[in-house]
Amino acid sequence: MERKGDGSGLGCSELSFGSAFTGSSPKLSDGTRFTGSPSRTGSLKDMRDSCPRVDVFVCTADPTIEPPIMVISTVLSAMAYDYPPEKLAIYLSDDAGSDLTFYALLEASIVCKTMDTILQEVQCAT
Repeated sequence: MERKGDGSGLGCSELSFGSAFTGSSPKLSDGTRFTGSPSRTGSLKDMRDSCPRVDVFVCTADPTIEPPIMVISTVLSAMAYDYPPEKLAIYLSDDAGSDLTFYALLEASIVCKTMDTILQEVQCAT
């Protein structure tokens, strides 16, 4: 397959889309700012009501360029945030619709459910 162009058209389209999105998007935050970590300023339960909603988007397109293990690691890292789970949404966008990425995420979710059960049992025993 022969490549045509140097990719500058793609870069220009990305810049134009990005500037159009940021210029036309509504205010995404209410301006709430946190100073310090929850461990220093109080418990996270006390701050639950004042925490803004956070959406994390993880995008992937080609499982040969972006190995599924890296994509799943990114998703799991986002899930491990010390943030109220009801205010945290994580989305995985797989443009290629790869079966490999789907099954890797499925296996990771099974492992997470198993680990959650084990950790709850250990926590109840102590």
